[in-house]
Amino acid sequence: MKLLSGIEYLKRSKLIVFGSIPCQNLSSQWCLEYIERVLGIEVKTIPLDNLLKEIDKIDEKSVEEILDEWRAMFEEISENRVDALKDSIRMYIAMKKFLEKEGGNALTINCLADLFKYRFITPCIPLAKFIDEGIIAGCEADINVALSMMILSYISRQPSIMGNIYLFRPWPGPGFPPTDTRIKDIKESLRTNIVRLTHDVIPLTMSIKDKFILEDYHNTGRGVTAYAPLKVGEKVTLLRINPSLDEIFIIRGKIVRVEDTIHCRISVWIKVSDVKAIAENAYAFHHAMIYGDWSKELIKFAELMNIKYKLV
Repeated sequence: MKLLSGIEYLKRSKLIVFGSIPCQNLSSQWCLEYIERVLGIEVKTIPLDNLLKEIDKIDEKSVEEILDEWRAMFEEISENRVDALKDSIRMYIAMKKFLEKEGGNALTINCLADLFKYRFITPCIPLAKFIDEGIIAGCEADINVALSMMILSYISRQPSIMGNIYLFRPWPGPGFPPTDTRIKDIKESLRTNIVRLTHDVIPLTMSIKDKFILEDYHNTGRGVTAYAPLKVGEKVTLLRINPSLDEIFIIRGKIVRVEDTIHCRISVWIKVSDVKAIAENAYAFHHAMIYGDWSKELIKFAELMNIKYKLV
């Protein structure tokens, strides 16, 4: 009954996409009508210009009120990060207005390929706050990882996050490690069956701490992100639905290490059963993740929805 009610809620959901769907996002379904036809989820796009106009309407008093509320979420707010945090608060207020107006219960935003071209406002903290409020919130306008987050959260009644699965070490700033370093790390990942899930949106409801450490964005000295550690030793389930929406890829694992790795803000090292199978079968880098082993429920979900599944 829990699974059936989760599917029913999924079919009554509405995903809001802020900004354009990035052309490099080939691992997602582009036909929004098809998503509604297959999963029952309505998807609506909001032009980024509309969001920016709404952001510019937010008055300073409203921002200060939210800032006062949010101070309790952080260990410390240094003076040099107040303005960037206020920009993120304006985005949070504007997004919330669109969600209420459209009746949305999930969102994603094209931050890297769209938003940052026009205005450098980091959405990481607003998205984390939305997740803590029970709203699915993803980034990079990756529709299929947002759909995967919705599936996980509605079946489990838990918050979910998204991230990139990498087989090499973190790099403390823009860019990636040298090629020879990545090759060495990939060989080690294949040997140990450990992958790294990394991103910048960390809800406090999934952390072992009740406060964030406020930081900048990717060691650039601009914007704001927040770090809070996840639970080491916890079983996790990762998920991604494929572009044609007729198959899901399920990964079971256990968190063995968590660090603030700057770029991205959090890295979660996960012990899995078969890294090679993940490398060969994953549809994309982005995956959704929740605590616990929900593989049985997801297999039953696939059967009820008449779609295939792969399990690692």
